[in-house]
Amino acid sequence: MPTILESAVSRVFFRMLIPTYISQGFSANAMILAFRKIQPAYKRQIMLQDIRTFTGLFAGQKQQALLKPDTMVPEGMMGTFYHTSPAKYRVTLDVNIRNRFTGEPDKLAWSYYTDEELSPREYAKVDTEEMESDSLPAGWDFVGVAFKVVQRAAK
Repeated sequence: MPTILESAVSRVFFRMLIPTYISQGFSANAMILAFRKIQPAYKRQIMLQDIRTFTGLFAGQKQQALLKPDTMVPEGMMGTFYHTSPAKYRVTLDVNIRNRFTGEPDKLAWSYYTDEELSPREYAKVDTEEMESDSLPAGWDFVGVAFKVVQRAAK
């Protein structure tokens, strides 16, 4: 059984390799198989979390993107999140913004928690007043919102 120090060193080493693996076109599974040859004790779930951090993807995001906007997201397509919030779901949206001086577009990730099970289109119809005011960087204007992913709370 690996010690805590060995596990921490393995994780740091793997996180250093992820950008190289991504640039070479490795899938998440291929990255895990390649690294397990070096360090077999590193947990798959932790490896997937680290890979998603670098790729910017959430669990279930690719599958949810294929759904029709009015279709309810099945629980099997949802990743899980760990949070002290009593809410059942965490919704992540892409907030499209534009620099009012240069016209340059950009995106921000924005999350909120809810107990309602809705379709992606309904999740994207959030109250945008908060986004339009204090939460945007200075000099940027709100353009719109796009659904990214919904996750369920860990039980």
